[in-house]
Amino acid sequence: MQVATATSPLIAPYKIVVVENAERMPPTAANALLKTLEEPISGTIILISSQPQRLLATITSRCQLVPFQRLNNAQMTTVLENVGRSEILNHPNVIQFAGGSPGIAIAYHDQLQSIPQSILQQLIQPPSNLLTALSIAKDIEVQLDFHQQLWLIDYLQYCWKEFLSDQNWLLKLEDAKNSLLKMASPRLVWEVLLFPD
Repeated sequence: MQVATATSPLIAPYKIVVVENAERMPPTAANALLKTLEEPISGTIILISSQPQRLLATITSRCQLVPFQRLNNAQMTTVLENVGRSEILNHPNVIQFAGGSPGIAIAYHDQLQSIPQSILQQLIQPPSNLLTALSIAKDIEVQLDFHQQLWLIDYLQYCWKEFLSDQNWLLKLEDAKNSLLKMASPRLVWEVLLFPD
């Protein structure tokens, strides 16, 4: 922290330092941050990401609180229209999946557009027979990269929520994601996930 804030910016008018999860700092680091806040270097902006009630009162008293709240549907509509992304409003699943964040809605929509419609159509609900499950697993392995497959599992957790009342599906989706992250064979992961009970 002290190295990052000890000097003025070289070219730009400001230097920005981001401190994430500041509530996890040990006392020595929190005291060093406090000293930096008491004696700031000009041209340096420090962004502290934390829950204010979990930081030292001496730190929060020297900061300006900037709350970030999720937007409601009307606000989401306004923002997406203002940035020229009103086509996202035609995808209610994406809007709900984003949970009030226009940035997440844009990222999810772009990711959704990268998934072939043929795969999405087959996954409107969990497959009901083994041959369909094997065919979908093959298509996913061939057509989607690693990050698309991880995203698809998250998306299915949302889209299949009516089926997730059965705890088995939720566990299968979580296991599939963990297996992909551990570099298991993607085809095998999808076959096990989609295998009808």
